Amino acid sequence: MGLAKRVAEGVTAKLDFDYACNRGHSFGEHHVHGIVNEVLSANVDPHVLKVCSGFPHLRLRREGNGRKPEVDFAVMHRETETIRVISEVKWAGSGHCTAANVLKDLIRLQLIVDVEQNAECFMLIAGHREDLDELFRHGLFTPGTRRMLSREPATQRAEERRKAFPLAGNPHHQASIDAYLTTFRDRIPSTPDRIVYCLKSTALSAPPGGRFHSYAWRIHPSGQTIEG
Repeated sequence: MGLAKRVAEGVTAKLDFDYACNRGHSFGEHHVHGIVNEVLSANVDPHVLKVCSGFPHLRLRREGNGRKPEVDFAVMHRETETIRVISEVKWAGSGHCTAANVLKDLIRLQLIVDVEQNAECFMLIAGHREDLDELFRHGLFTPGTRRMLSREPATQRAEERRKAFPLAGNPHHQASIDAYLTTFRDRIPSTPDRIVYCLKSTALSAPPGGRFHSYAWRIHPSGQTIEG
């Protein structure tokens, strides 16, 4: 459906607008979730598709009777219940937006897209430019390594390049990956061998010098060919 880029651009534009309207005091994960819901709802036919928040996907279930794990958003066909879009959303600077939680969400998205291969699955991280810069100083994002996510400038046509973040046999980050997996292994049903992603953001969603940035990465089936 190509919604990842549209959502990233819409989130940045709405954050700038809301800030100009003196609503910056309310910014946070709840606020950005509301914007994502608006953009998704405005870009689908409501007679055919529906936007669901807090969607429990069966691929994330573990044995037992605990709470069903949910993703932040899903777009599904009203009649067939076919999944068209799955998204996880994070607000940089919040206590929930840590490298560990980003890794956990990426694993969840990878597990889903490996069984919903026709769905558009994407991770969106938005926030103040400084908070995003701070998040990406974490070692798992170090340029020149097999890093978790990358933020290449849009002028490099980054949206066309798929990359892989190996979760097994990573030459640069395996110790950190193993340590994080130990902390949340009981909250995921399994661990894929790698995360396959491509950046879908643009100069509109992450403008140089802009106060707010939004980055979206589409997650692709792990069996697909990548650039490296």
